[in-house]
Amino acid sequence: MDELKKKIVEIIKRQLNLPHYKVFLFGSQANKKADERSDLDIGIEASSPLPPHVLAKIREELDQLPVIQKIDLVDFNLVSSDFKEVALQSIEVLYEK
Repeated sequence: MDELKKKIVEIIKRQLNLPHYKVFLFGSQANKKADERSDLDIGIEASSPLPPHVLAKIREELDQLPVIQKIDLVDFNLVSSDFKEVALQSIEVLYEK
């Protein structure tokens, strides 16, 4: 799992040219309630929403990773405050710039 997290961060870092952002794991994988079928929820928090073409490129690269789990990428600038409040209760920061 640690190797997968590193690969995910590498992909995101390669695509994002922002001065400040945070990449984190949230959901069942972050709060240690995941099983082998659980997806991997990856959040990105930046000062502004990510351009759609950048999100698409990141998702495309993530889809190419040889993993069984589905990887969901979420721009936290685009989610509701209710979703954000619940999701941010349990996160694992993978990278922060």
